[in-house]
Amino acid sequence: MSDPQNSQYWAQQAGGQYQLPATPPGYEPPQGQGPYGPPPQWQPQPPRRKRHTARNLFLGIGSALLLIIVIAAVASSGNGITKNSPGASTGGSSAPSQNAADSNTTGPIGTTFTITTTNENGATVKYSVTLDQVIQHAQPDNSFDTAPAGDHLAAAKFTIKGVAGNDQDDANSDAAAVGDNQQTYQPGFEGLAAGTNFDSGQFNTGPGSSSVGWVSFEVKNGITITSIQWSPDAGFSSPATWTLSG
Repeated sequence: MSDPQNSQYWAQQAGGQYQLPATPPGYEPPQGQGPYGPPPQWQPQPPRRKRHTARNLFLGIGSALLLIIVIAAVASSGNGITKNSPGASTGGSSAPSQNAADSNTTGPIGTTFTITTTNENGATVKYSVTLDQVIQHAQPDNSFDTAPAGDHLAAAKFTIKGVAGNDQDDANSDAAAVGDNQQTYQPGFEGLAAGTNFDSGQFNTGPGSSSVGWVSFEVKNGITITSIQWSPDAGFSSPATWTLSG
C-alpha cells in the first residue's frame, strides 16, 4: 500500500480546496496528525512582471540616436567658412577690399575664404580657397568634351592652400555656379583648354600645400554666370560665394 502521506492522496479542487479520499483500511495515522498527515504546502506564486520589450527597444534606439547627434554636433561645432581680411596671413592669397554690405561668406573674385572642417578621423582641417578667374564661354580641351546641345561651358579657376590638418576633397562636389536666371549649375566634368581639373577634381590639403585647378559647368545658352559658390559637405549653413560684376 502506498504511503498515505504521499501527495497522491490529496486532490486539489477548484478554489484551492482539498478533497480527502476514504481512509485506507487498517491505517492508523501518526499521533498528532490527521489521517493522512499534513497537507502539501502550496505556496502562492508572485504575479509575473510584465515585459516591456518594445518600450526598452525604443528607449535604446532613442539613446543611440541622441548620442550620435551629440557626437556630430561636437565634431562639427568648429566647422565653418571665414572670409579673410585684406592682408591676413592664412596660407592663401589676400582678399581685395570688399564692400561693407558683403557678408562674412560673400566677396568678389579674388576673395580668399578659410574653410574649417574635419576629416574622416575627426581631426580639424583648415584650408583656404580663392576664386582667381571665371570664363563665361570656355573652350573644351578636346572634341569629346564639348557641352551638350543647347548649353555652353563656363569655367572657374581656384587656388587651394593647406593651413592645418590633412584631408582630401573633390572640387567637383564643392563648387557650383549660379546664373542670372537664379538657377544653380553643378560641375559638368568636361576637360578645359584653360587648365586641368585638379586631379579629376581631387585635391589634397596639408600645411604648406598648394594646388590650382579649373572646374567646368554646363550652362544654358543665353545665361550668364553671376556668382560661384564653394560648399564642402560638412553641414555648413551657407556656402562661400564670389559675386561677379558686369
